[in-house]
Amino acid sequence: MSNLPVRKRNRLKNYSYSQNGIYFLTVCTKDKECLLGRVVGGGDLDAPKMNLSDYGKVVEKYIQSIESAYSNITMMNYVIMPNHIHMIVMLYSDDNIYRKSEVKTSANDIIPIMIAAFKKLVDKEIGFNIWHRSYHDHVIRNEKGFETIWDYVEANPARWKKDCFYCD
Repeated sequence: MSNLPVRKRNRLKNYSYSQNGIYFLTVCTKDKECLLGRVVGGGDLDAPKMNLSDYGKVVEKYIQSIESAYSNITMMNYVIMPNHIHMIVMLYSDDNIYRKSEVKTSANDIIPIMIAAFKKLVDKEIGFNIWHRSYHDHVIRNEKGFETIWDYVEANPARWKKDCFYCD
């Protein structure tokens, strides 16, 4: 019997990722290092917001390019935090998904392919690997869940000091 750790399942059991859906994605930096910028503001007249580092600006550039690279993904919302990003994406799927580069792939694989390409492009431009090995996805199943997650993404900078990823 092996003493190796058992990896947590990354995908929802018995869920068909080949269907249209809205997904909440979280990608963390390696060792949760605060490389992407810092939260500034928070005074009476100054709402907290992200001040992106040069690395954070590279990350934003590639987040904003996702829709042009994938004809079947809509970037609905995102936030870049000091050591992680959250994205809400809508996946339009059918039996034959094509990236705009005409590479055929199944809908079941489009999210992992998109995340892998995103990480690779960011790392290549920055010059080293900044990402944690995996990512988290959550299937948004209804309107209430969508609204809750949307509000969470929008308010993330304001709640930074209470965030489980917080670093000073």
